[in-house]
Amino acid sequence: MAIRKFVLRASLFLVIVAVPDMASAQPREVLHDGAVVRGTLRVVKTKHPNGTPIRALQLVSAGNYFLNDDEFCEKDVAVKKLHIVAKDRDTTKRLERSLGKMLSIKGRQFYCAHTAWHIGDAVAADAEIVDETR
Repeated sequence: MAIRKFVLRASLFLVIVAVPDMASAQPREVLHDGAVVRGTLRVVKTKHPNGTPIRALQLVSAGNYFLNDDEFCEKDVAVKKLHIVAKDRDTTKRLERSLGKMLSIKGRQFYCAHTAWHIGDAVAADAEIVDETR
């Protein structure tokens, strides 16, 4: 009987300790050049410290994205807001028509925001729409 209680208590302890960790463990994707990210597109209007107005396209990510550690970002901090720099004017127009929608965007290059011109946690350069849903 005592062994049975011990086994039951040990099992209960393991469930209490292990389940929260398992639930919070999401796939971790490190962004590399050419990667595809998914999120909702929005416009952010702000000002540079020198007073110049900034209007940036920003993707609020739906995934668990990370960048490799460098001098401007930490590898263990998730990227939630990506400043989208379109690859050309046609792509910019298409992005503008997709505001508020869930998109998959492919970036030729990803890097951490490192100037006041970068609006968000990171930048997706030469970006293009891969998939669009309402």
